[in-house]
Amino acid sequence: MLKQYYLSALAALILFSTNAQNSINLMSGKSIEGNNISIHKGYVHYDYDKNAHEEKHTKHEQKHAKVNEDHHEPSHGQIEIYRVFSIVDSTGQENIIYTQDTLHGRHYTIAEMTNFIKGEKNAFAKFKTPATTIVSGLLGAASGTYLHGSPILSLPAIFIIGFGSSIMPTMLKAKKGANTDLIENLPYQDGYKRVAKSRKLKNGIIGATIGSAIGIATGTIIFGE
Repeated sequence: MLKQYYLSALAALILFSTNAQNSINLMSGKSIEGNNISIHKGYVHYDYDKNAHEEKHTKHEQKHAKVNEDHHEPSHGQIEIYRVFSIVDSTGQENIIYTQDTLHGRHYTIAEMTNFIKGEKNAFAKFKTPATTIVSGLLGAASGTYLHGSPILSLPAIFIIGFGSSIMPTMLKAKKGANTDLIENLPYQDGYKRVAKSRKLKNGIIGATIGSAIGIATGTIIFGE
């Protein structure tokens, strides 16, 4: 399995070590645009215009990238090859890096992983959860008010509220932007729900934190120290 994986990587190295603008599709559903793509010692290396493509790099990818801060030269990034699904060249030709390997937790076939990533991308683009933020804010405010005398105790309450928000079931419906042609596809559902869960956790913690701060301030004003 590992041999097949690195053979795929070698093919990508031959095809994409050029100046053409390419796209690196990640297992997370995100994409990175770059050129001069090469693969070396388990990493995909690429150059990119930091000013033109800064918004293309999420905080998570920037954390894993070694960036050249010289604005007069192309910035350089690198990302672990196991996080890469495919590389698409400037003509739209896709070279798949991913290989199925059940021994290393890669249970999906290439077709299934393709649908999983489609679910992730669709959730990134369409899934919104304002209700999570509002409800978490109200719960945070209630706990903050109750615990205003011991604000430090609000911290575990915030994480409990956030975690509780993330485990609420996600229903894939057209009104939430899910691709109706793929709703019944299990890998697609898994990808969509993974992103939705992450987004609900984040919004739940944000809402609970803001609500808790308001609650602590309100409780202190009303009830005193």
